[in-house]
Amino acid sequence: MPERAWRRLDQELLRWEALGRACPLWWRDDDATEVTLQLERLVALSRAAQAPLLLSVIPSPTAAEIFPLIAEAPIGVAQHGVDHHNRLRLPRHAQFKASEPASWVAGELFRAGASLRGHRRVLPIYVAPWNRLSANLVAALPAAGFEAVSAFGGPVRAYPGLVRIDTHVDLFRWAPAPAFRGVVLCLHTLRLALRRRRLARAWSEPVGLLTHHLRLEAEAWDFLQALLPRLSAAPGVSWLGPEDLPGLTPQT
Repeated sequence: MPERAWRRLDQELLRWEALGRACPLWWRDDDATEVTLQLERLVALSRAAQAPLLLSVIPSPTAAEIFPLIAEAPIGVAQHGVDHHNRLRLPRHAQFKASEPASWVAGELFRAGASLRGHRRVLPIYVAPWNRLSANLVAALPAAGFEAVSAFGGPVRAYPGLVRIDTHVDLFRWAPAPAFRGVVLCLHTLRLALRRRRLARAWSEPVGLLTHHLRLEAEAWDFLQALLPRLSAAPGVSWLGPEDLPGLTPQT
């Protein structure tokens, strides 16, 4: 079964190549707070596969440890919340309550981001914890200095002063408990995302891959190690570096 899923992905990529097109693909990994063995492995994989990565980092006193590790890798950094603590009653999750004023939210975002600001790898992208966006958060982000926001599942979308750029292929299912979705389902989801864009002739609409390095176990690592080099070698794919994501002011 996995072999058939790999073949079907390859066939879809060949269709893109035959049309003279390459689907823009990007990769986001969430929940970094410090250097761990898993993060070291992720950075090494990004470098070996020539797969650029947006690493979403939770502001913390240990976040500065990450920057020397990624110095020679094709990796950019985004702010991931303010502390990634849930402010809602379970089972719902969000970094901020919807009732909090946007001006206060902007102040909290800016204050928390102090531990990341000043590093050249940090981009003006906000990654929403639990991919939860509320109106007050969206309104606060430009005031806090962000140009883009990332969640899950949607097309590129413009808000006032802000661009939304989502991921679409999550390696995990989260209910009833976090677990790797498996090779076949991940490949199927990726292939369908590519196919939808091809049929719609949405050549510039990116497909986003989502991982969580702290939760990856052997099967998921093996899958990534097989997938990323395959995508990098495919003419039907064009990796977007984090700095090339839609809506960002070009870096000088």
